[in-house]
Parts: sequence; structure tokens; C-alpha cells
Amino acid sequence: SGGTGAAGARSWRQIAAGHYHSCGVLKEGGLECWGSSVYGATDVPADVTTWASVAVGRFHTCGVTYDGSMRCWGATQDGATVPPADVPLWTGVTAGLFHSCGVAPDGVGHCWGRSVYGMTKVPDFRWRSSSSATLQGTFI
Repeated sequence: SGGTGAAGARSWRQIAAGHYHSCGVLKEGGLECWGSSVYGATDVPADVTTWASVAVGRFHTCGVTYDGSMRCWGATQDGATVPPADVPLWTGVTAGLFHSCGVAPDGVGHCWGRSVYGMTKVPDFRWRSSSSATLQGTFI
């Protein structure tokens, strides 16, 4: 059934809405997820207490921690929860149904997961993160 939910007295920095679940970063940096917990998509890693941003896919979630590391959890289909191991720091993340993309501090964009239509093949130019949910290209 439909309905509306209000965040009440909480103060949010960011909220990301997905197909079956949503997550939000609180002003103080905590992360909460709600909705369907299929495949563990709402199971926020307990060892991280401060988050910078979050993105939700169909059955997976990725977040950038306050120290810049990327953490993904939920469905492991087609590598949706496996960001590139050779990228130690991130400035932003966004997610599609079965894939995610992030921006490294050097402006290079990276995508991982299902790529049926080439959505993980990042064009050969640098990206800058203008918000945690939007990636904008900048030619260099």
C-alpha cells in the first residue's frame, strides 16, 4: 500500500530513493536505510559511523565514508557491490539498477556492475562531482 513517511525531527544531509529501498545520510553523518531488505540492501555496515554520501540501486547500496572509502552491500549480481580495488578514495557515488558509478579525487569516473548497454564504460574524460547524486562531465 502507498503512503508517505516523514523524517520527523531528524535532520538529513542526503536521501537517496531506489526501486525497493531508500537510504539517507543524517546531518551528523550516520546512515540509515529503510524499505525492502532483500539481499541485505538495507543492512548498513556497523563498522562505519560517519558517511559522506549514499546511492541505492535495485537491490544494492553504495556509500562513500567520511574518510573517502567506498563501501557497497546487498545483491552481488554482476559485481554491483564490487567497486574497483585500485581506487582507494572517492568523492561521490551514484547507482543504477544493477550497477554503480563513482568519482575519484583526481576526477576520473569509474563504474562497475552489469553493463548490458555499456553503462559501465565511462567515456575518456574526467568527471567532477557536483553533488553526491549527480555526475557531470568536464572535458580536459
